[in-house]
Amino acid sequence: MTTVSHLTIAFALFLGCGDSSGTAGAGAIGGQGGAGGGGAGGTAGQNTGGAPQGGDGGAGSTGGAGGAPTLGGRVFVTSATYDGVLGGIAGADQRCQMHADAAGLGGTFRAWLSDTQGNGPLTTFAQSAEPYELVGGDEIAANWADLIDGSIATPINRDETGTPVGDVTPVAWTGTQASGMPGSPCCDDWSSTASGAWHGSTMAIDAMWSFQSGLGCTSVARLYCFEQ
Repeated sequence: MTTVSHLTIAFALFLGCGDSSGTAGAGAIGGQGGAGGGGAGGTAGQNTGGAPQGGDGGAGSTGGAGGAPTLGGRVFVTSATYDGVLGGIAGADQRCQMHADAAGLGGTFRAWLSDTQGNGPLTTFAQSAEPYELVGGDEIAANWADLIDGSIATPINRDETGTPVGDVTPVAWTGTQASGMPGSPCCDDWSSTASGAWHGSTMAIDAMWSFQSGLGCTSVARLYCFEQ
């Protein structure tokens, strides 16, 4: 594994973060529930609750009027790297969507990122009962519960085109525990190069996939992007 030059900053950075004075970016790119109607011989979809993400009923199928998605989501790590000034969580979500659109993936993608306002994957992501899979790769988790249990089945090491990122900048900004709960986001809630922030390792399958150590906010890292 290639040593990342700024990993030595580690705890001295993120332990001193505390509350940020910057404006927190609320996740702006969320999935919208569809009004699912059954097709010919189908049954109108029922709202099952959870994060908004619905599907349309097809012929002889059951539609979804909002609620948790019936299918899992694709996952990738961005091919580009960014410093800690992301424009809040909303700006990070926009970057994930930009990468997904450029690769022709379709769908809605959000960044695995938290802030000091309590926003993070555990409260803002659609929580699927179906598998999460790498773009062009293998399954990383059987469902949401499996995703946040402290380990994943394979590293999140492929970008939006399915290309392995290898050991070139094998880190991703997260500010998030492996449980999906906010950790110590800092970088003034992803709006400043001041202080430091948590990152995860794109080469890890234990809890370090989400929190490995800390980086200074002038450093660069990738973003984990999850389909909603």
